[in-house]
Order: sequence, then structure tokens, then C-alpha cells
Amino acid sequence: ELDHVDEAIQRMRAGETVLDLNGHFLSSQDADRLAAELARNSTLRILNLNKNNISSVKQLAWSLQRNTTLQRLHLDNNTIHEGAAQLARALQSNEALRLLSLHGNYGIAAEDVRELRRAERRRETLKCFLPWPGEEE
Repeated sequence: ELDHVDEAIQRMRAGETVLDLNGHFLSSQDADRLAAELARNSTLRILNLNKNNISSVKQLAWSLQRNTTLQRLHLDNNTIHEGAAQLARALQSNEALRLLSLHGNYGIAAEDVRELRRAERRRETLKCFLPWPGEEE
């Protein structure tokens, strides 16, 4: 029997443009498996990973440095506390992403939120929704 991640990877390989994995109890390890596929994928435009149990997005950040087609990444209401700084760095080289949503991830360090805000300001085409508004510099 295929789990949600195996099925999602098969759908990505089949050319799916939207994957909605909202509320599937995915772990960081599941997100890492998706990230490995995302790094070489050229069709996916929207990935919804809202309301899961993802605590680290380091591998997703790594995949964003390689992926050139993902436009929207939804990570709201997870337990993210690792990898936000790497996401900010990935946004420096990734020109495709238009929306990054991280609402409800209150474990993200304030400095990482500031880095993400700076990354957003450097790219006119990017909108970030972060756990809190952050401090203006």
C-alpha cells in the first residue's frame, strides 16, 4: 500500500502541477522525501503542506535552490523550528517562487523571520506570509 508521500511522488513524476497534502500528518522525514523529488521536478507549481508535523525545512530549502517551477509553497501551521534561515538563503537564488506561507510556525526564530523579510524585500515578485509581522528595520 502506498503512503501519502509515495503517492505524491508518483503524481509529481506524472506531471502533476498541484499537490495538496494539507493535514496528512506528514513528518520532517516525509517533507525531506518530497524535497528530494521537488529538486528535480519541472512541473509542480503549487505544493500545500499546511497542517502537518513538519519541524525542519532544511531539505525543502535545498530543493528550492534547484527547482525552477514551484510558484507557491504553503507550510502554515506546522511545527517548523529548523531551516527557516536556509529558506531565506534559497530565496536569493530561486526566481520562480511567488508565495511562501509560514503562518502559525511560532518556533521560527525572530532572526530567521527577519532574514525571510529581507529576502522578500529583495524580490518584487515574492510574497511571504510569516508567523508574525516582525520588526521593521
